[in-house]
Amino acid sequence: MNKPVSPAHRNRLLLEEFNRDRPEDRMAICAFVSPEYEHFVPDWVDCINRAYPQYEAVVIQADDTDKNRMAALRFIDGEEVLSQYEYVLITDVDILIMKESPSILYQHLLWMKKHDLGCYSNTIVDNIRFCGVHFLTKAWWDKTRAARDKYRQELKTSGCIWGDDEKILARIIIESGLNLTKEQMLWNHHGIHLGAYKRAETYNLNANQTLFLEEYLKRKGFASPNMFSNTIECLKFLSKAK
Repeated sequence: MNKPVSPAHRNRLLLEEFNRDRPEDRMAICAFVSPEYEHFVPDWVDCINRAYPQYEAVVIQADDTDKNRMAALRFIDGEEVLSQYEYVLITDVDILIMKESPSILYQHLLWMKKHDLGCYSNTIVDNIRFCGVHFLTKAWWDKTRAARDKYRQELKTSGCIWGDDEKILARIIIESGLNLTKEQMLWNHHGIHLGAYKRAETYNLNANQTLFLEEYLKRKGFASPNMFSNTIECLKFLSKAK
């Protein structure tokens, strides 16, 4: 009779498989970008190339002028470009991606396998929406096609307000019959989300993010975060700078 495998042992086996198969070479990080956010693209690509040179940074130009509808379409469209990759992380272009250990891909593969999610890694929030940073595998496109087609058609004729994108993502996952987990994963931006600081009065950066911010500012030609009166002022500046 086989002995139960402990979580720690299961993780070691997954890491061995991960290192053997080298899936990092088949990973893309994607952002759908409207004209008002195009100025973030160079730094976004540069941060990804520095943190994960083996990943592909993919920018898809949005052709929808409604930014709320565009936000929802990022979970629906893009198959023609993104289906060539085994793994894709859909994120925002105003997130400064930083290197993590374990890697972005390993974190999501572990979560996906732990909860038998099949073709995506995410978690439901407040019973009505999913996190906006969404990981998927190549199988996502076939398994969710009917639901994605349905909501693509609805979005052509209906309005869309801020926050609907994450609710529509939840409906696509649920209506596609995919497995769910309500265990809360940390809503990980895998970096610093500048857009979150446009109107913020406080900030919450961990030690690694603080160090990353200092290095980023030096690359950008700023002597130090100390040139700003405080960190939140610095983040607000970066969130609006063009």
